[in-house]
Amino acid sequence: MEAQKRDGILLAIGIALLVAGFIFLIYMPGKNSEAQLQLEIQTAEAAVEAAPDRLVEITRLKNEIDARSEYLRETRHVVAPSADLHRLVRDVADLAKIADLTITRQEPGRPETFETYERVPFRLSVEGKFAGLAHFLYGLEQESRLIQIDELELNSKERRNKGVITGDIRFSVFVDRTESSDSNENRASPIRPFADT
Repeated sequence: MEAQKRDGILLAIGIALLVAGFIFLIYMPGKNSEAQLQLEIQTAEAAVEAAPDRLVEITRLKNEIDARSEYLRETRHVVAPSADLHRLVRDVADLAKIADLTITRQEPGRPETFETYERVPFRLSVEGKFAGLAHFLYGLEQESRLIQIDELELNSKERRNKGVITGDIRFSVFVDRTESSDSNENRASPIRPFADT
């Protein structure tokens, strides 16, 4: 009888060990794998559900890039190539001469460098009639390349602006830094002031 009891206890211990081994070696890792697979499935389903929204966002960004690229192509001519800076400055001086203004002072400022362009400030002092100054400013506005008037100061010794007016104009021109031709030469050599006319 004792042998049967001992065999029963050993059988019970064996079954308990077998059940514990099954739980810890097969059932629990299987449950963990199932939970991990469920998480991966949910992540994949979320990615699939978000795909149309992402496609709309990608399409919107592509259209925005295309629009900006087209804008840059259309407006490329408003920023002078670096080799063209001297001609642009000469054009401004010629415009002052056409407007019957006398240039009394002209000097470049320190260029401000950005990633794709440089902003080159100038100070121009002129004397002449008010109508000539108005014609000059209108000519600057009509220039095909970008010229920014930063500051304009007018003085007259007479009331009603009938006589000679002195004007101090601070303006900036913009130079394309992406042009490789002549850019290092122009950046290294200072811009010569306008000759008085």
